[in-house]
Amino acid sequence: MLQRLLETDGHEGVTAESGLKALELIKLNAFDLVVADLRMPRMDGLELLREVKAIESTLPVILVTAYASSETAIEAVRCGAFDYLFKPFKVKDLLTTVERALNTDKDHTRATDMYSGDNPAIKEYLGSGKKESRGEDKGTA
Repeated sequence: MLQRLLETDGHEGVTAESGLKALELIKLNAFDLVVADLRMPRMDGLELLREVKAIESTLPVILVTAYASSETAIEAVRCGAFDYLFKPFKVKDLLTTVERALNTDKDHTRATDMYSGDNPAIKEYLGSGKKESRGEDKGTA
């Protein structure tokens, strides 16, 4: 469904039936963006996110999930997710997030670097000062 939706908006899409298959495709091909579900067979979205960032740290990753929690959203941001969308999401919200990810300077693809989304858990986390307490204000990871 996401592939068709993105294609109707003018994007090319490739699908994978699992996180491991997605990782194989990412290792063999150049992609501009990854949109992954949090719950997938064989490798969940957070594991995929960590692996993608180890391979290509500037590749934006958007995670989507119907099993949302503030803790998971925050963990996704810590691991370098560009954004984290809760299902059901509005098509407009997904397309806006995709456009932001594709048009963001590749040096700033982490949500913690330049987050402009509407995810309340992430906004609360970033506004709470926890980011600074982890040393991110000094450019450390």
